[in-house]
Amino acid sequence: MKISRILILLMIIVGIAVAVAGMQDAYAGQTNETTKKLVQASVDGNIEAVKQLIGKGADVNAKLGEGATALMSASCNGHIDVVRLLIDKGADVNAELRGGGSAFMLAAEKGNAEIMKLLLDKGANVDVNKRDARGGTLLIWASGQGYTDIVKIMLDKGADVNAKTKQGVTALMVASYKGVPEIIKLLLDKGADVKAKDVNGRSALTLASSEGHADIVKLLGATEGKQSSYMPYLLAAINYSDTSKSSAIIYNSDDADKSLFVSFGDVLGKFIVKKINTDSVELLNAEDSTTHILTIDKTKPILIKSAVGAEKLKVGDEIGKFWVTDITTDSIRLLNDEDGSAQILKLK
Repeated sequence: MKISRILILLMIIVGIAVAVAGMQDAYAGQTNETTKKLVQASVDGNIEAVKQLIGKGADVNAKLGEGATALMSASCNGHIDVVRLLIDKGADVNAELRGGGSAFMLAAEKGNAEIMKLLLDKGANVDVNKRDARGGTLLIWASGQGYTDIVKIMLDKGADVNAKTKQGVTALMVASYKGVPEIIKLLLDKGADVKAKDVNGRSALTLASSEGHADIVKLLGATEGKQSSYMPYLLAAINYSDTSKSSAIIYNSDDADKSLFVSFGDVLGKFIVKKINTDSVELLNAEDSTTHILTIDKTKPILIKSAVGAEKLKVGDEIGKFWVTDITTDSIRLLNDEDGSAQILKLK
């Protein structure tokens, strides 16, 4: 009899346990489904659905598989009203995904500056100088994306304006490459280093000129002080799509000693060599950005070569009706093929 009673008692206990387990599974399934609905409503920005689900007991801090919450979803998708509601209902502004990343970071990735400000006001903890796997910071990333408001937020929070990636890239470099003057001004005001170079030796000036951003080159150059230090970059920016970057010797028939060897980008007082044509040299006035054209008499030699200096020319080169017969450190001897006369160009 005692054994029978014990067996019956065990069966009752097991039955209760199974029933409880079933109820827990059912509750868990119901809770997970509610969480999915809450997150989806937050993604959609459906504030009325969010209110209803919360009213029915939905947990505003419940997470889906990778740790996503309703607040993260609303922040990522730019629904500030839903973000505000969830926070008011107790949503954790510092909750993170399993792989890292909070509502603040998700808002930043989408350029939602207003939501970022709201999260900060509500207590979001943010390391503004936190680096990713490549050594980049949020400031560098936002500068490259052209997110001016986010750059302002990062700088106001004390972000390192001269932080570098593992490749030596700074926020100023990426903003210069993209051509975003508003961001560049903000960075310069905070002390961004114009002379900084990446591992390939490129600076903000180099990158701006390589993309043809003449306005950016002027902006950066103004911090340099010396006109000659940035004018070649300005010219390169103006003519960045022009592949005829060359050098020329302008021959002065009245006074050979005044003959002049010029190269693309050379600074001549307040002028810079903007472009070299077969019969003229265009000069850019650095003070007022006007262009002056120096016309060359076609009967006189103008040497067009892709060269940095006279030493790059070769004896035997043919230039119009002239031949290069000799090159020294300070002169070039030319032979007129039509009359056999020789001319010497003094290089200054």
